[in-house]
Amino acid sequence: MLDIEEWPVWAAFAEDAMTALLALAVIVAAPILCRRGVAYLSVKAGEHQRVLLHRIAEEAAALAESAYPNGGGPQKLAMAMKYAQEQLRLLGIRLGQEALRASIEKAVLDYNAMIKPWEGIPASAVIRSPYGEGVSQ
Repeated sequence: MLDIEEWPVWAAFAEDAMTALLALAVIVAAPILCRRGVAYLSVKAGEHQRVLLHRIAEEAAALAESAYPNGGGPQKLAMAMKYAQEQLRLLGIRLGQEALRASIEKAVLDYNAMIKPWEGIPASAVIRSPYGEGVSQ
């Protein structure tokens, strides 16, 4: 192995040039990677908050539906909005009234789409007997 004194002059220059290029690459890449990392984390946080919002809206709609089973639309909405605002405040999520109302309305529509089609249908039409029973051979 060669000692430092025995290296050719160009090797020392190449080492300094490579060190400078590597330092420049780190200086250029670090802010870009930081910006992209922050953008990625903010998107993920926004998605997480959106999921929490939908879950809280479903809870709020269920609470209002159980409190007023036979109607009371404005009271249901007011109760659901109050519950959802309190839960979001506890989680530190700031949200406008329109977005909160839209989320609650979507939860109500999803609930109605799941429940309403089955109302009024006789149980025998919904629950079918297994194949083979009641069939004469």
